[in-house]
Amino acid sequence: MIIGKRIVSVSNADTDYISVAEAKTHLRVTTSADDTYISNLISAALDMASHYVGYEVRESVCRYGFGELVGQPATVNPLNGSPLLVGNYCRIPARVISLDAFYYVNENNALTAFTDYITEPEPLSNFGLDLYLNSTPSNLTDAQSKYIAEVTEGFEPSGFPDSVKMACLLMVAQYYDNRQNIIVGVSATEMPYGSDFLLNKYKLSTFA
Repeated sequence: MIIGKRIVSVSNADTDYISVAEAKTHLRVTTSADDTYISNLISAALDMASHYVGYEVRESVCRYGFGELVGQPATVNPLNGSPLLVGNYCRIPARVISLDAFYYVNENNALTAFTDYITEPEPLSNFGLDLYLNSTPSNLTDAQSKYIAEVTEGFEPSGFPDSVKMACLLMVAQYYDNRQNIIVGVSATEMPYGSDFLLNKYKLSTFA
């Protein structure tokens, strides 16, 4: 069970994904007076897209903390009657570029590298990685955090999907045109096939 997530580092600048020039073309802005403001809106839009899809859309190194592993109910080896390893996997719900390290937290609350595992992608989706432990460490901490998976997730700038970029540009335009929390005296209607529609393909599955 996941109990937390922390972003360790981000590999690229936000403007490597959407340049200020691209945003200005979308906004039909021809001056440089708002360049810094537009750059900030790009960062905010990438944050919002990440929140919506459920993982970092920027290429990022992240750590997922697990309080326990999950698996099938206890079973017995029919050949010798010994119990089979159960509760032996964790699922990383993200668009995983690479699994960089896996740790357990020992009784001294120190991260300890662990390599006795295998991985496979989530079979029903491109967004998920299952990690199966072949054995379990005997000196786990009693604290809440027991396992830490460090992954690189998201998209590299060169592979950033056009649909995600367009969704972010729509959000940039919304916040560029509306600069206060309450809009008074305006009748607003959500655009069909807007940012949510564009991002849905990349959103984590319910089963992730």
